[in-house]
Amino acid sequence: MKKFFIVCIFLFAASVNAQWLVQSFEKTAADSFFNYPIQGNLRGLGTGGSYAVLTDEPTAHQGAKSLKVEWHVNTTESWGGFVQLMHLTPITTPGKPYFDFSMADHISIWYNNLTASSKPNFVHMRFKLHEAGGEANYWNSAADHEDWYFESAVPYDATPGWKELIIPLKTIEGFDGAPPTADGFSLPGWSGARNNGELDLDKIVGYSIEFTAPVVGGDNWAHGVVLWDDLRLVGSKYPPLSTFDNAASTAGYFTIDNMSWGSAKGKVELKDVTQNQFEGTSALQVDYTVNANQGWGGYVNLTHEFATPMNLAANTTLYIAIKNTVPNNLTGRLQCRFVLFDDGGSKRESWFTLFNFKIDSTYNDWTMIKIPLEYSNVSSWSLAPNIFINPPDQGNDDGVMDLSKCGGFKIEYSVDANGPVGDNILASGTTLFDFLIPAGYQETDKTAPNAPTGLAVVPGVYTNLITWNDVAGESGEKYNIYYSNNPITDVNAAGVDVVKLNIPEGVQVVDHVLRTAKTDQPTSFYYAITCKDKAGNTGAPASLGAAISNNGKGVPTISITAPPNFKADGDLSEWNSITPIVMKTSDGSGQIAPNTFIDNDADLSTKAWVAIEKEYLYIAFDVDDDVVNPSSKPESYLNDAPDIFLGLYDFRGAPHTGYQRGAQPDYHLRFNIGAIRSEGGADID
Repeated sequence: MKKFFIVCIFLFAASVNAQWLVQSFEKTAADSFFNYPIQGNLRGLGTGGSYAVLTDEPTAHQGAKSLKVEWHVNTTESWGGFVQLMHLTPITTPGKPYFDFSMADHISIWYNNLTASSKPNFVHMRFKLHEAGGEANYWNSAADHEDWYFESAVPYDATPGWKELIIPLKTIEGFDGAPPTADGFSLPGWSGARNNGELDLDKIVGYSIEFTAPVVGGDNWAHGVVLWDDLRLVGSKYPPLSTFDNAASTAGYFTIDNMSWGSAKGKVELKDVTQNQFEGTSALQVDYTVNANQGWGGYVNLTHEFATPMNLAANTTLYIAIKNTVPNNLTGRLQCRFVLFDDGGSKRESWFTLFNFKIDSTYNDWTMIKIPLEYSNVSSWSLAPNIFINPPDQGNDDGVMDLSKCGGFKIEYSVDANGPVGDNILASGTTLFDFLIPAGYQETDKTAPNAPTGLAVVPGVYTNLITWNDVAGESGEKYNIYYSNNPITDVNAAGVDVVKLNIPEGVQVVDHVLRTAKTDQPTSFYYAITCKDKAGNTGAPASLGAAISNNGKGVPTISITAPPNFKADGDLSEWNSITPIVMKTSDGSGQIAPNTFIDNDADLSTKAWVAIEKEYLYIAFDVDDDVVNPSSKPESYLNDAPDIFLGLYDFRGAPHTGYQRGAQPDYHLRFNIGAIRSEGGADID
């Protein structure tokens, strides 16, 4: 399978706008990059008989090929229909990498609409970002991502010819629950999980191109053919730390240290390169020679001081464009270091990391190097990529990397002493640098909110009604409610369980439904509530000093004893010793799902029996349905079939936001005619 570059390859650009390639569409079909519906198999990515045919087309806006999509949308649903091309990073990918779109201003994608929609003005293009920030656990559950929507009415009715579609990398006003528009991204909640409700552009795990339409009438079909090419990120969301434009020829831009105090052979020569630069007017070429004539090796470096300190506290990452056109000749001994100066304390601290590229290898294309703004407070010269360290004798003020007052940066080439040293030991090569830019976003607010006030609990019929007052002065905060058999002083203590998490501001009331095993039983619980502010800081709990007594409704449970003499033969008599789980609308034991209509128990009601033992799970259903349609739809979920959702773990504690595996596995089984399906992306072990 084609590897998708998480470390993106930069495009050449002569304009002031940075731009880097996300997907070239050179071998998209051949590499099975997208998951999409084909004839006879929707794969959960379409409606009715919708399907698409993908081929690699030998014509392109850029490069040799583009992706040709022959799309067919069947609008069988009350709201219409769709076809979706979806790419997700496999959850088994080493290093658990995310796409980082946070440094860019917008997405650019080129299209050539060869055959316009057969139903003009109906079919829209949607571009979806699949985002796994906040509390998402995507790498354990591929379904645990938020789906952010952009929608344009233009592409599928356009005339033939290459055209650019610009997609702003921002949220629209009132994005939460809003339908998609062409002004940015919204979170309508139609698909995906719900996590922190924020568009975390540095935590993208995939994206989709969609063809969507309302009911088009006639035969309910719409068709067309479009080419897609050259998906890239464009523009810079944050001011760059350095564009390197004319840096070599600008007096005083860099201060060079050739280690002249110890060697006459070390040198750094700078040159402005005005062809094939990454962006702007020029890139910086560094021709270096390091003389390892000291007992510890040797170095050369170049330092740039900011005119005023830069505040990077709200960023998570730096990116820099690098070419390594002449690799280092002293293989295995040269480090290329990046240093940030922290001027936030009583004296300057120098924080070192290594550029994450191979200085001994050739890079003739611009390559984006990621520099996480993370640090270790262990002072050492054992440097590594992806982490900053303040080594001995490099300031060593407070051991905290203060990103709010960065005074400048240094690029350093250093040879170690793990080999011969002397006047004849020289390491040389050529590196090009361009466009050092911050990216990512993190809250700088580290102050926990106050505890909520007015916590009260009123017993009802099998429920406890919980109310409180929101914390004054907070905006966008959320509330977490807990209960326990004992007074609560620490919500993370053993025996403290969750009523509900992440309750938005303004709600101020929650029902705690009381359920007990098999029979009605008395309950007595203490309650507590915490406030989590928009930055993610959680305050101290507000707790009730007295327990609230009530009665829990007895509900059937899964039997831990198998039905005697079980046979899968449709005879339910062996289940007589096991209490069924009854779901009816007449007595309130069953609830009607949204957008569903049930007239009475004869229309739909059920009894279900579930038993489990060490090796086997036993399930039986007795369903009353006055009209049965078991196989009329190609989508399994639209046919009449019983489903069961199983969480094989203690229900107490934080609820799962998506299907998980491992020690706390979730399963969703559907019993269609002739097949048992495992839904939700979790295979059955």
